[in-house]
Amino acid sequence: MTAVTHMGVQRVHDKELRIFSKAEFEARVRNGAKWTVIDHTIVDLEELMALDGPCVHKGGVEVLRIGIGEDTTSMFTGVHANLQNIASLHCNGSSVIEHIRAKIASNVVGVLDTLQGQPPLCCPEHRFWTESPPKPMYNDEVPSSLKAQEIDASILIAAAVEGLTPGSVKWRAFWAVLGSLVADAAAQPTHWNYKISYFHDELRKRGHWEAPEFMKPSMNDFYKVPIGSYSCYGDQSFVVLESLLARQKVDPLDIKNRFVKKFGSHGEYGPLDQQRELLPISGPWRHGSLTQFLNNVARGCDWPHCGSDDSSADCFVKAVPVVALYAGSSDLLDRVEEVVAVTQNNPLAISAGRAFARILEAILLGTAPSSAVAEAIQAFGTQQPSLEEWEKTVGSMRRAAELSQLNMSEAAGASSGGRFEVWNIA
Repeated sequence: MTAVTHMGVQRVHDKELRIFSKAEFEARVRNGAKWTVIDHTIVDLEELMALDGPCVHKGGVEVLRIGIGEDTTSMFTGVHANLQNIASLHCNGSSVIEHIRAKIASNVVGVLDTLQGQPPLCCPEHRFWTESPPKPMYNDEVPSSLKAQEIDASILIAAAVEGLTPGSVKWRAFWAVLGSLVADAAAQPTHWNYKISYFHDELRKRGHWEAPEFMKPSMNDFYKVPIGSYSCYGDQSFVVLESLLARQKVDPLDIKNRFVKKFGSHGEYGPLDQQRELLPISGPWRHGSLTQFLNNVARGCDWPHCGSDDSSADCFVKAVPVVALYAGSSDLLDRVEEVVAVTQNNPLAISAGRAFARILEAILLGTAPSSAVAEAIQAFGTQQPSLEEWEKTVGSMRRAAELSQLNMSEAAGASSGGRFEVWNIA
């Protein structure tokens, strides 16, 4: 049934939706409404942000909070639109796409006056609710891998660590960098599985609950690159590593230029306006943090003003090679801040990057991981505690410390609780 508009109200089936101008929408948000816009439809996020209840958002609260007052169509499209016909684990008798639409219908408050000639998001006829056909399995592997070339990795590793004393700072630094890069490549085929319960269910079905690394076929529904490739996060860490090796120090301008070359529109990541309507895309995914950085550079911004206002997890991966080079140095945290700020000129990202660097440094210098976290909490808890980003950082470290007695799988499950909620970073 098509929508009918009259007297400032749009009627959809038996539901009347008020029509708002953008100015009216923004005024409501300023007055406390937790509203977002998805394809011209206004959705109230308050019930979805609850910790429990029928409308709880499985992706967590923080990812919704950053959408208040914003147009989140692109984010919604990438995660929820045009899904395959998969049975919902949380609503018996419904598919995932039906369950999502029911939540939207329960929380729609109106539409923008820009909605013309199409049904709003709560309507079954909306284009986002057309189910996608099953996607073909993706099994391509990196042709240049050691496995593909039948090279014994243990021989290369032995040569790389020759002369390094086991347990020394340099030895730990080597393994920190290598471990970070290998872990990113291992996780790439399962990248961005936000629905934790569905992710866990699929791992069990495939018999990979205990060994999800280098998943084949890929479970990455956003982009397809050969299995064994880095994600956009691993690529960032590697670019920083290349700069440190070339310059033998942190050179923010060199790092900025290398990032532009690696992630710019003329590189392997392709045009900045990637077409994401049909997922997964073919090729690597350039996320918002990098896109904003590149747009800033294109406008003439140079370091230290080229970074995006983004608090994604890039701050961690960029810090790893910096800590490996500067562990034990009094200017470590300043160097980490410089590197993070190249693409993330954001207080929370810088705060989290510095905290992570302090923890990793302590581990490289020989401190047990649980003690390293405790020491970082003590050090950071006394620094500018009135600033919101410091309070969030210390609070997150305290939550991490509470999980220190669990193994990796248990800690990951306990920290997520079936939701995506890590350091307020989306």
